[in-house]
Amino acid sequence: LTNYAAWPYYKKILEEQRARNVGICRFVDCPPPGVSAESLRAVESLPSTASESKRLTADALTKMREESTLNSDLRIVWAGKISGSSGWMAGILEEVSFSLKHNRPLLILGGFGGCAKLIADYLAQVDAEWPARLSLDACKDHERDELQSAEDRQELISRFAEVRADMQNYRSQLNMGTSIHSLPADLLNSALTERSPREAITLAVQAAKLVRDSQQSL
Repeated sequence: LTNYAAWPYYKKILEEQRARNVGICRFVDCPPPGVSAESLRAVESLPSTASESKRLTADALTKMREESTLNSDLRIVWAGKISGSSGWMAGILEEVSFSLKHNRPLLILGGFGGCAKLIADYLAQVDAEWPARLSLDACKDHERDELQSAEDRQELISRFAEVRADMQNYRSQLNMGTSIHSLPADLLNSALTERSPREAITLAVQAAKLVRDSQQSL
């Protein structure tokens, strides 16, 4: 078991908790990229609502989500906060986007509401518009963004555009009916619709087994 935690949240994990879980859980701390330990300590003295603190928290969450994606065999998402995220975008949306970007197997369970349902509804309907609640404007945080440079702002705009393009391409793949990363389109499409918890677990187990079998055959 591996637990990924972004700054500053990993600071709440006590050393005794880490020690107690040796051999059971590996803890991976994800600080914001490109920030020295000294600079990070200086920011830690600021209120959590300070612009710099919020910006670095968002950067650390992005790093954590990408790193966990690169080290995962299968990403399974459900529910998830839509607004009020501490990241640059909703957490589930960012996790899904990294799975698509890095060509990792992905299962979206849309029957439990939240961000995953918004994504699932978009993918399930060929002519659906991108959810306004997952737009760049909906993810704004005035305190966090007040020190954002024009270059950083443009980079964020480009990221959201890339996410939408990848999602649209994924929707097209799902509608073609062919397997994606060893997962049948029928299974992936079934997961998008409302299911009982038992049915959702069955789909998740099926997906995990298919991914495992595919890897073992390589």
